[in-house]
Amino acid sequence: MAIAGGTGTVGRLVAEHARRRGHEPIVLSRSTGIDLMTGEGLDAVLAGVDAVIDVSGSQTLTAAASVRYFQTTTRMLLEAEQRAGVGHHLALSIVGIDRTERGYGYYEGKLAQERAVTDGPVPWTLLRATQFHEFAQQMFDRMKMGPFVLVPTMRSQPVAADEVAARLVELAEGAPAGRVPDLAGPRVERMADLARRYGRAAGVPGRVVELSLPGRPGHQMRDGSLLAGTDAQVVGATFTEWLRERTGSDGESKAARTVGVAGIPIVRAPLPSPPEPSLSNARELIAGLADSGHAHHARDHRRGAAPGPAHRRGRLPGAAGRGFACAHPHAGGGCRGRRPLSLTRRRGRGGARPGAADAAGRSGDQPEPVAHRGASPGRSHLVRPHRRRRIPDVGDHPHPRLTVREPVRA
Repeated sequence: MAIAGGTGTVGRLVAEHARRRGHEPIVLSRSTGIDLMTGEGLDAVLAGVDAVIDVSGSQTLTAAASVRYFQTTTRMLLEAEQRAGVGHHLALSIVGIDRTERGYGYYEGKLAQERAVTDGPVPWTLLRATQFHEFAQQMFDRMKMGPFVLVPTMRSQPVAADEVAARLVELAEGAPAGRVPDLAGPRVERMADLARRYGRAAGVPGRVVELSLPGRPGHQMRDGSLLAGTDAQVVGATFTEWLRERTGSDGESKAARTVGVAGIPIVRAPLPSPPEPSLSNARELIAGLADSGHAHHARDHRRGAAPGPAHRRGRLPGAAGRGFACAHPHAGGGCRGRRPLSLTRRRGRGGARPGAADAAGRSGDQPEPVAHRGASPGRSHLVRPHRRRRIPDVGDHPHPRLTVREPVRA
C-alpha cells in the first residue's frame, strides 16, 4: 500500500492505521525522494504495490495553479500505476465542491483531480469528506496576519481526520468501488467559532476576524453547499469532544496562560491606580503655581530688575488688546499695585480701544455695558464686558493660557 502525501495531516494518520492493520505503507513525498509533479522515483517504489491512496494537497489558493497541480500529479500517479500493474487507485476529495460553478480555487483543483481519476486507466474509488476538525488549527498556521487570524465565513460539518484515515484504509483493502458515500461529522458549525474555541483551548495568541469572501467562492462557503447530504455517513466525535481530548478544554472559556521561569509562576503585583481627578487637586496646583510665581517675581525686584515697557503700560507682552494686567507691584512705577482683575471689551464693538479696560481698572470705575453698532434704539442689544482672573505663572509674568474667564454680572 502506497500513500501519496503521507506526511500531511491525513497522510500520517493513514500510515498509522495501515501499520495497525498489518500493512507496510510506502510514503510518496519529497521527503522520501519522490516528486509527484515530475513522476521521478515512482516506478521504483510502486513495484508490487496493490493500492495507492492519494491524499496529497497543495498550498496554493488560485484556481489555475490548483488545477495544474492536481491534474499533473494525478496523471503522473496513474501512468506509473499502470506501468507497475497497480489495481486500485483511491482518491480523497471534498463534499459539495461540485454544487457551485466556478467556486473556490482549491475546490476547482479537486474537481479536476476527480475527473482525471474517473477518466484514468486504473480502477478507482472516490471518497468525499467534509472539512476536518484540524482545519481550525490550520487557520492559526496559515491565515495569521500580525495579531489577527483571518477566517472566512463558512458553514461546515467537520469530521475528525482520524475517522477519514481509518475509512480510507478500509476502502483500500477492498475492491475498487467507484464513488462511495460521503463522510461527515455529527454537527454543523461555523468555522470562525471553531477557530476561536481552538485558540482559547490551546492558549494560542491571535484575535479571530471573520471575513466574508466576495463572489461565488464566498457564497459557496456561506450557503451550506459544503454540508453533507442526507445519504452521507455521519461518524466520529463532535468538535467539542475532539477539542477536549486534544487540549483538555472545550474552548468555551479562555485558558489561563502559564507565566514563569522553569515552571515557577511569577506573581505580578497589581498596578497602582491613578488618583481620581477632583476640584481640590486643581486648586492645590493653582495655589502652588501662584506661590511660585510670586516668589520668583519678588526675587527679581530684590535684584533691582527694572520693569519693561510692557509693565510700564500695565500690560503683558503679546497680550495687547486682550486685557491682561500685571499682578505684581513695581517700585519703579509702571504697575500701580496689585490688580487681580482686568476688564476687557471686544475690539471693534462699541468703539472701545484695547487699553480702555486697563485704564478703567486702574481708576476703579466699572464700565457700563456697550451697545452694538447698528442696534435698534428700542431694544436692549448689549455686549457685556468680560473680566479675566489671572493665575500667576512660575515665570516673570502670568501665562496667558492660565486664565479663567468670568462674565461680569449685571
